Amino acid sequence: MFVRERDEAPRPARTRGGRVIVIASLLAIGAIAIAAIGWLSPDSDRASAPPTTVRASVAPSSAPGTTAVPPTTSEPATTVQTEATTGTVTVTTDAGMPGDGRPTGYIAAQLPTGFVPSGAFVSQGDIDQNSGSWLQIWAGPDASRSGGRWLAVSTSAFEWVAFDAGAPDVERVLIGDRYALQRTGSDGVRAVSFRIGDRSANIASFGFTDADVDEIVRGVRIDGRSAQPDFGESEHLLDGLDLIVSRSEAVSLDGPLLNWERLASYSSSDGNSGLSVTAGPQLPNDLVANRLLSAQPDESTPVTDTSGSGLDVADGAMVVGSSGAEPYRSQFVMWHDGPSTIMLSGSGEITLTELLATAASVRASSADEWQTLMQQHPNVSGSYSEGFSPPGSYTTVGQVTSASQTVWTLGLGVRAALMPPAPGTVWVQVESKRSSDDDSFGSTSSNLFTFQAATDRPESVTTYRFIDATVLVAAVNTANGASSAVALRMRLPGLEPIEVPLVPVMNSTISGAAYAFSQVGEYSAELVDANGDVITPLTPS
Repeated sequence: MFVRERDEAPRPARTRGGRVIVIASLLAIGAIAIAAIGWLSPDSDRASAPPTTVRASVAPSSAPGTTAVPPTTSEPATTVQTEATTGTVTVTTDAGMPGDGRPTGYIAAQLPTGFVPSGAFVSQGDIDQNSGSWLQIWAGPDASRSGGRWLAVSTSAFEWVAFDAGAPDVERVLIGDRYALQRTGSDGVRAVSFRIGDRSANIASFGFTDADVDEIVRGVRIDGRSAQPDFGESEHLLDGLDLIVSRSEAVSLDGPLLNWERLASYSSSDGNSGLSVTAGPQLPNDLVANRLLSAQPDESTPVTDTSGSGLDVADGAMVVGSSGAEPYRSQFVMWHDGPSTIMLSGSGEITLTELLATAASVRASSADEWQTLMQQHPNVSGSYSEGFSPPGSYTTVGQVTSASQTVWTLGLGVRAALMPPAPGTVWVQVESKRSSDDDSFGSTSSNLFTFQAATDRPESVTTYRFIDATVLVAAVNTANGASSAVALRMRLPGLEPIEVPLVPVMNSTISGAAYAFSQVGEYSAELVDANGDVITPLTPS
């Protein structure tokens, strides 16, 4: 049974060191953002200077056989506004526009072999400065990714979980009287995702004990209007840390934070790899935040330049990191150039050496270069034409109401996707809807996963973990009597064995069963035949 969450009113947020940085923007990759940067001081007549500019040692260069066109951008424009009632000073810096008013951005002048330009984009949207989400990062003076002490927390009106629900190193736990997902990386960084009322919260930290994290999760509250977190009685655990980032924003703590407004993209000819150059106004401590949140691309690769490009990646002026899980893992390099923060990211088969070599060629474009890039489109040989099959291609194999009064509808299907699946690939549709939710947008969460079934054995099982429940999915191959299983039997903590019948999946020789449960603890599963005899025990993965 779930523990009731406390209904205490949130406390006003406290500051440390006499100041709180307030920045409103959307920094997630793929977001459309124009940033507003502010510095909130308890002394209304004091305001800080715009973000400090740190220039990385990246020399502009051009690709072999091409001529570098000098950029023709104007000087960056800075606007300062003061709100009389609060004393909030907002400093907005434009990254610079060409003299004729046409947009420009940053481009990679030298690409890895086989890469071609595939487009560019300029954001013209405004940020919702009351997004119902918040980001805070606290750090000690000696904090690094795996050193010192630091803590980051993000809140959101939506369920924003960075973890791969099927990853074997993710566990469901009861921590701070709350159900949560937890992962501890090989570098010691601990991440926890949990829910506070109708909002979700994510915490990443280093240098805190298990008891500390338990106390923080138990004590954290969320302001109902701004979504700003307050640590309540656990605030003493932040002693010695500085609040280096605090702003209204929904982000994942598993990837780079970037206030981007201009993007240039490149892709390999086979469609298996991609590069993007994103740029936007600097935010205070943005590189510090990314060094804390982002893992090194390869544990065996020191953060030094191995490409011969001359990049200085060791003095703190650049950040080299990675985010995401395979096969969607990406690597990135970030640095400052004038008033802008630049990020080059690569996905697929591109190596760190290639990424660093490309980073050395990144420079501001001319208006003509940017216009040409905006007119480019991906032209790759990979197959993206299969498309999704029409609705109704899933067979519902289970519907469960968990102890959190969440209805879980579980489906299995075999279908083509963006790229043709391998034989035996089973798609899993997981939908959850809390009984207290209405039918408005966002009230139902839907997730799509895939796993291999019946390729080297007739039976298989997999596990997906969510904040509210663990979902077990079993699939068997019934072709030519490969399996005589008729039901999935589960043994859960404190309950009698539960059997869920296997259901044939349309357009396939697969039968499947699924079940969702909210209990935390040891469990086991097995497939049984019509007589109730165990065919094979299943080890959840």
